[in-house]
Amino acid sequence: KYTFSANEYANDNEPNDTFDKASLIVNGQTVQGHQGYAYNSTYTDSEDWFKIEVPKDGNVSLLLTPSASLNISYISFKPLDKNGAPYERTFKYINNQSTTLTISDVAPGTYYIYLKRSSGYGGYSLKYTFSANEYANDNEPNDTYKEAILLKAGEVVSGHLGYAYTSGDTDNEDWYQVNFPEKGIARFNFKPDTTSSISIRYIELFKVTPTGTTSKS
Repeated sequence: KYTFSANEYANDNEPNDTFDKASLIVNGQTVQGHQGYAYNSTYTDSEDWFKIEVPKDGNVSLLLTPSASLNISYISFKPLDKNGAPYERTFKYINNQSTTLTISDVAPGTYYIYLKRSSGYGGYSLKYTFSANEYANDNEPNDTYKEAILLKAGEVVSGHLGYAYTSGDTDNEDWYQVNFPEKGIARFNFKPDTTSSISIRYIELFKVTPTGTTSKS
Protein backbone atom coordinates (compact mmCIF):
# COMPACT_ATOMS: atom_id res chain seq x y z
CA LYS A 1 0.00 0.00 0.00
CA TYR A 2 1.33 3.41 -1.00
CA THR A 3 0.02 6.58 0.66
CA PHE A 4 1.08 10.16 -0.05
CA SER A 5 0.16 13.41 1.72
CA ALA A 6 1.28 16.74 0.28
CA ASN A 7 2.82 19.62 2.23
CA GLU A 8 -0.04 21.99 3.01
CA TYR A 9 2.11 25.06 2.24
CA ALA A 10 2.30 26.35 -1.31
CA ASN A 11 5.80 25.96 -2.74
CA ASP A 12 8.05 28.85 -3.75
CA ASN A 13 9.01 29.26 -7.41
CA GLU A 14 11.96 26.93 -7.93
CA PRO A 15 14.77 27.18 -8.76
CA ASN A 16 15.49 30.21 -6.55
CA ASP A 17 18.74 29.14 -4.89
CA THR A 18 20.65 32.15 -6.23
CA PHE A 19 19.83 35.86 -5.97
CA ASP A 20 19.47 36.29 -9.74
CA LYS A 21 16.53 33.85 -9.67
CA ALA A 22 14.78 35.51 -6.73
CA SER A 23 10.99 35.90 -6.80
CA LEU A 24 9.55 39.40 -6.34
CA ILE A 25 7.41 40.14 -3.27
CA VAL A 26 5.28 43.30 -3.19
CA ASN A 27 4.33 45.39 -0.18
CA GLY A 28 1.75 43.64 2.00
CA GLN A 29 2.16 40.28 0.26
CA THR A 30 2.54 36.96 2.09
CA VAL A 31 4.27 34.15 0.21
CA GLN A 32 4.83 30.52 1.16
CA GLY A 33 7.66 28.12 0.43
CA HIS A 34 9.29 24.77 1.16
CA GLN A 35 12.74 23.80 2.38
CA GLY A 36 14.41 20.52 3.30
CA TYR A 37 12.88 18.31 0.60
CA ALA A 38 15.32 15.93 -1.14
CA TYR A 39 15.17 15.50 -4.91
CA ASN A 40 16.04 12.26 -6.71
CA SER A 41 19.36 13.87 -7.71
CA THR A 42 20.36 13.78 -4.00
CA TYR A 43 20.03 17.57 -3.93
CA THR A 44 18.20 19.01 -0.90
CA ASP A 45 16.54 22.43 -1.09
CA SER A 46 18.15 24.49 1.71
CA GLU A 47 18.26 28.02 0.29
CA ASP A 48 15.58 30.40 -1.00
CA TRP A 49 15.89 33.94 -2.40
CA PHE A 50 13.26 36.66 -2.74
CA LYS A 51 13.53 40.31 -3.71
CA ILE A 52 11.70 43.55 -2.94
CA GLU A 53 11.60 46.97 -4.60
CA VAL A 54 11.67 49.79 -2.04
CA PRO A 55 10.18 52.99 -3.56
CA LYS A 56 11.06 55.55 -0.87
CA ASP A 57 12.99 56.03 2.38
CA GLY A 58 11.25 53.99 5.02
CA ASN A 59 10.84 50.88 7.13
CA VAL A 60 10.96 47.25 5.92
CA SER A 61 9.38 44.50 8.00
CA LEU A 62 9.84 40.78 7.19
CA LEU A 63 7.76 38.26 9.16
CA LEU A 64 8.95 34.66 8.73
CA THR A 65 6.98 31.75 10.20
CA PRO A 66 8.34 28.19 9.68
CA SER A 67 6.27 25.03 10.22
CA ALA A 68 7.02 22.85 13.25
CA SER A 69 9.16 20.35 11.31
CA LEU A 70 11.39 22.95 9.61
CA ASN A 71 14.36 24.70 11.22
CA ILE A 72 15.45 27.80 9.31
CA SER A 73 18.81 29.03 10.54
CA TYR A 74 18.40 32.72 9.65
CA ILE A 75 16.84 35.34 7.41
CA SER A 76 19.18 37.85 5.77
CA PHE A 77 18.59 41.27 4.17
CA LYS A 78 21.00 41.82 1.26
CA PRO A 79 21.55 44.72 -1.16
CA LEU A 80 23.92 44.41 -4.12
CA ASP A 81 27.37 46.00 -3.93
CA LYS A 82 28.94 48.13 -6.66
CA ASN A 83 30.09 44.94 -8.42
CA GLY A 84 26.58 43.50 -8.50
CA ALA A 85 27.14 40.89 -5.77
CA PRO A 86 24.83 40.55 -2.73
CA TYR A 87 26.27 41.46 0.67
CA GLU A 88 24.74 40.99 4.10
CA ARG A 89 23.46 44.22 5.58
CA THR A 90 21.67 42.58 8.49
CA PHE A 91 20.24 39.20 9.51
CA LYS A 92 18.31 37.48 12.27
CA TYR A 93 18.40 33.93 13.61
CA ILE A 94 15.11 32.03 13.37
CA ASN A 95 15.50 28.65 15.18
CA ASN A 96 12.00 27.49 14.28
CA GLN A 97 10.33 30.55 15.82
CA SER A 98 8.03 33.05 14.14
CA THR A 99 10.38 36.03 13.80
CA THR A 100 10.22 39.58 12.43
CA LEU A 101 13.29 41.21 10.89
CA THR A 102 12.90 45.00 10.82
CA ILE A 103 15.17 47.38 8.90
CA SER A 104 14.22 50.99 9.65
CA ASP A 105 16.72 52.99 7.58
CA VAL A 106 16.13 51.65 4.06
CA ALA A 107 16.63 53.98 1.09
CA PRO A 108 15.02 53.31 -2.34
CA GLY A 109 16.39 50.38 -4.29
CA THR A 110 16.25 46.64 -4.93
CA TYR A 111 16.95 44.37 -1.97
CA TYR A 112 17.18 40.58 -1.61
CA ILE A 113 15.87 38.31 1.13
CA TYR A 114 17.83 35.12 1.80
CA LEU A 115 16.54 32.15 3.83
CA LYS A 116 18.98 29.46 4.98
CA ARG A 117 17.76 26.10 6.35
CA SER A 118 19.65 24.41 9.20
CA SER A 119 17.74 21.12 9.54
CA GLY A 120 14.38 19.45 9.09
CA TYR A 121 11.88 19.97 6.31
CA GLY A 122 8.53 21.63 5.81
CA GLY A 123 6.87 24.86 4.78
CA TYR A 124 7.05 28.50 5.80
CA SER A 125 5.29 31.81 5.24
CA LEU A 126 7.03 35.13 4.60
CA LYS A 127 5.25 38.49 4.78
CA TYR A 128 6.77 41.76 3.53
CA THR A 129 5.50 45.12 4.79
CA PHE A 130 6.85 48.57 3.91
CA SER A 131 6.00 51.92 5.48
CA ALA A 132 7.40 55.18 4.09
CA ASN A 133 8.83 58.05 6.14
CA GLU A 134 5.96 60.52 6.52
CA TYR A 135 8.25 63.52 6.00
CA ALA A 136 8.78 64.74 2.44
CA ASN A 137 12.37 64.12 1.36
CA ASP A 138 14.86 66.79 0.29
CA ASN A 139 16.06 66.81 -3.31
CA GLU A 140 19.06 64.52 -3.43
CA PRO A 141 21.94 64.78 -3.97
CA ASN A 142 22.57 67.82 -1.78
CA ASP A 143 25.60 66.59 0.17
CA THR A 144 27.86 69.51 -0.85
CA TYR A 145 27.36 73.28 -0.82
CA LYS A 146 27.49 73.28 -4.63
CA GLU A 147 24.36 71.09 -4.63
CA ALA A 148 22.52 73.18 -2.01
CA ILE A 149 18.74 73.61 -2.22
CA LEU A 150 17.52 77.22 -2.31
CA LEU A 151 15.60 78.12 0.85
CA LYS A 152 13.50 81.30 0.79
CA ALA A 153 12.74 83.48 3.81
CA GLY A 154 9.70 82.17 5.68
CA GLU A 155 9.75 78.85 3.82
CA VAL A 156 9.44 75.55 5.71
CA VAL A 157 11.07 72.47 4.18
CA SER A 158 11.53 68.89 5.35
CA GLY A 159 14.15 66.25 4.58
CA HIS A 160 15.66 62.92 5.54
CA LEU A 161 18.99 61.87 7.03
CA GLY A 162 20.43 58.51 8.04
CA TYR A 163 18.96 56.31 5.32
CA ALA A 164 21.37 53.76 3.82
CA TYR A 165 21.46 53.19 0.08
CA THR A 166 22.09 49.86 -1.66
CA SER A 167 25.67 51.00 -2.34
CA GLY A 168 26.31 51.10 1.41
CA ASP A 169 26.47 54.91 1.50
CA THR A 170 24.42 56.65 4.20
CA ASP A 171 22.91 60.12 3.79
CA ASN A 172 24.55 62.13 6.60
CA GLU A 173 24.67 65.68 5.21
CA ASP A 174 22.19 68.13 3.69
CA TRP A 175 22.93 71.61 2.32
CA TYR A 176 20.59 74.56 1.76
CA GLN A 177 21.27 77.98 0.27
CA VAL A 178 19.94 81.27 1.67
CA ASN A 179 20.40 84.73 0.17
CA PHE A 180 20.40 87.84 2.38
CA PRO A 181 19.35 90.99 0.47
CA GLU A 182 20.50 93.30 3.29
CA LYS A 183 21.93 93.35 6.81
CA GLY A 184 19.70 91.91 9.52
CA ILE A 185 18.97 88.93 11.73
CA ALA A 186 18.53 85.42 10.33
CA ARG A 187 16.75 82.79 12.41
CA PHE A 188 16.64 79.08 11.59
CA ASN A 189 14.14 76.93 13.44
CA PHE A 190 15.21 73.29 13.24
CA LYS A 191 13.04 70.38 14.45
CA PRO A 192 14.19 66.72 14.28
CA ASP A 193 11.67 63.93 13.79
CA THR A 194 10.98 62.73 17.34
CA THR A 195 9.13 59.60 16.16
CA SER A 196 12.29 58.13 14.57
CA SER A 197 15.71 57.28 15.93
CA ILE A 198 17.71 60.27 14.67
CA SER A 199 20.27 62.54 16.28
CA ILE A 200 21.38 65.69 14.43
CA ARG A 201 24.84 66.79 15.49
CA TYR A 202 24.61 70.47 14.47
CA ILE A 203 23.35 73.09 12.04
CA GLU A 204 25.99 75.45 10.63
CA LEU A 205 25.90 78.62 8.55
CA PHE A 206 28.59 79.16 5.91
CA LYS A 207 29.42 82.04 3.63
CA VAL A 208 30.46 81.14 0.09
CA THR A 209 33.83 82.58 -0.92
CA PRO A 210 35.85 82.33 -4.15
CA THR A 211 37.92 79.55 -2.61
CA GLY A 212 35.06 77.58 -0.99
CA THR A 213 33.16 78.27 2.21
CA THR A 214 33.83 80.03 5.51
CA SER A 215 31.98 79.07 8.68
CA LYS A 216 29.99 81.97 10.14
CA SER A 217 27.99 80.37 12.96
